[in-house]
Amino acid sequence: MSKIRLALWDYISREVCLPAPPKMILLVIANYTESRSRRANIPMSLLVRDSGLEELTIRQMMLNLEASQRLEKLEVPTAIGRPPQFLYNLSAGLIQAALRQQVGKPNV
Repeated sequence: MSKIRLALWDYISREVCLPAPPKMILLVIANYTESRSRRANIPMSLLVRDSGLEELTIRQMMLNLEASQRLEKLEVPTAIGRPPQFLYNLSAGLIQAALRQQVGKPNV
């Protein structure tokens, strides 16, 4: 597991004050966050599979996570006549907070 993923898991699990289901969504996205790009670009299908939550439940939580600036949604155009696909990432602010916290921690 990369250092950024460890920092995100530590920060989300310890510092982010949310009920368990929305916190699970953030942790799933953290699992897919790449070190270099700091993006996960995770589709809803992976969120459903990895969280074990229903899609409708996740969609409702996503609205609150976006509104609280913990999550970013990227709209990807598809073929004409089909609805766009959405990909999800942790917000830049959440990632920066996790990395700032990690810098201040002593190595054990």
